[in-house]
Amino acid sequence: MVRQRAGRAILSVLLPLKCHVCGRPAVAVTTGTGADRRPPRSGLRPKVDEILSRHLCHDCAQTFMAVESPMCECCGKMFVSRQGGNHLCGECLRQPRFFSRARSAWVFDRCLATLVHKLKYNGRIGLAKPLGIFMLAVLLDNWNLDEIDCVVPVPLHRKRMSRRGFNQSYMLSKFWPAMVGPGIAVDPTVLIRVRQTASQTGLGRRERAANLKNAFRINPGKEVADLRLLLVDDVFTTGATVNECSKILLKGGASRVDVLTLARTG
Repeated sequence: MVRQRAGRAILSVLLPLKCHVCGRPAVAVTTGTGADRRPPRSGLRPKVDEILSRHLCHDCAQTFMAVESPMCECCGKMFVSRQGGNHLCGECLRQPRFFSRARSAWVFDRCLATLVHKLKYNGRIGLAKPLGIFMLAVLLDNWNLDEIDCVVPVPLHRKRMSRRGFNQSYMLSKFWPAMVGPGIAVDPTVLIRVRQTASQTGLGRRERAANLKNAFRINPGKEVADLRLLLVDDVFTTGATVNECSKILLKGGASRVDVLTLARTG
């Protein structure tokens, strides 16, 4: 694994940068932008072609669609109608969630899906920090740091962790304290995935929830009583995973659980 990463790092220096999606030359912005740029605090989302300048061409960068209001106050789903304000969607009215509020940075379209796939399954961990910057920008726009006691990445089962070598949810958030200071803590050990579940792909809402039942527990060495927690994950599909994690955390005594993901499917 170490040799592979070193090899990829050397190749990235020797070979021209190419877009991960279409293969054309990447934007390659190098002056004061990129993964080391701090997210704005003014409610403006960082520019995709600057933050992902080493990974996307200009055209692919323009396809990203931000998740914006009007949306569901709880799950963060964007409404088809772009008129009016935020309110609860039908799904959250019919079956209330365990988490209080979920927000996402981007709609999960083809280009973003390709980057997430490259990160998770091709070991392109260099994508984690620039993608995580967009999540941090959404965090700063929707929460005050003093509202969050701890950021909790959704865990992987130990077998999947062993095969992949990293937890993408943790990789997306691990650098946040270094960027915004000690006002935020990230702890990937709060939750444990105790049961290896089948792939959620192709499953409906009820099947996803059943698949995840009893899959998580709180690490016996951790205490979450009265804490306000922010769950982080890569993609929000039906919300089954973060909802199950939220349920476990609330049962453990957490006072509130919110959710932040890089993307959502609709």
